Amino acid sequence: MERTIESVLFDLEEIVRTRQVISPTRWVEAGLYLNALIGEEYAKLASYESSVAKEELAHLSTSKSGVEAKMKTKASDQWLQKRQQELKVKQVEEYIKLAKKYGQLASDESRHGI
Repeated sequence: MERTIESVLFDLEEIVRTRQVISPTRWVEAGLYLNALIGEEYAKLASYESSVAKEELAHLSTSKSGVEAKMKTKASDQWLQKRQQELKVKQVEEYIKLAKKYGQLASDESRHGI
């Protein structure tokens, strides 16, 4: 099975749902995988942002105001996809930060015999 952002996130979420303890090694591995794979997610986000910007420009030419154009854009499926992608990227970035922190804590504990 191919490793993807979705599969790594699913594994972590499953561990949390089943109330298992995530080992320091597992955190570090997950962080490495997520960091290696996040580039694709940034590319998707950039594509969605470009599509939404083009859509907003199109709405500006047919709307009475900028606010109306913005509201029409926010009501679109493209804007929703962009927002979902933004949240996904943010979640992945947070997991990477947590993995780094957890790995550092585990390293400090082993060094100091805590």
